[in-house]
Amino acid sequence: MDESQKAENFFLDSSETTNLPKSHNTDIMNQPKAKRFGSKHFSGRCLCGGIQFEFSSQPDWPHYCCCDDCQKWSGAPTVAWVDFPQVAFKLSDPQNLLRKFKSSPIAQRAFCSQCGSSLFAIDDDGKNMSVTITTLDRPNLHCPESVSYTSFAPKWFPHKKILPGEAGS
Repeated sequence: MDESQKAENFFLDSSETTNLPKSHNTDIMNQPKAKRFGSKHFSGRCLCGGIQFEFSSQPDWPHYCCCDDCQKWSGAPTVAWVDFPQVAFKLSDPQNLLRKFKSSPIAQRAFCSQCGSSLFAIDDDGKNMSVTITTLDRPNLHCPESVSYTSFAPKWFPHKKILPGEAGS
């Protein structure tokens, strides 16, 4: 078996990518949002803890994104996001570590300048912001429901086995 076949088998045969994890339990996903999430308070932080944040609202649209911007920003083939209204956001950044980068004509990306954690995509219209799910303190509550921009995904990335269907193009 050559190296490319080994790599292909590694990704395609991995139980972590071909089977949905327990957190993707359909019993959880079929519950109303209020019951699924249990509260309207969600908190998170960057890797070093220098940036902490809270949301006081129900989240919306947990999803994976495979767009080119997400890949370049994260260094990964996909980013797991969940959206919150910007008005529900509270930031604690006493060391002024949060940095923003204008990544598109309609949004900015935010990250920690000390540890490099990728944190948010912030819509310029002031309505919503997407948060990287794994920076939340309880990431298992936010199970991605769709995969967007799969046409940008690397050919070796098994996005079709992570979740059925596709949102976006």
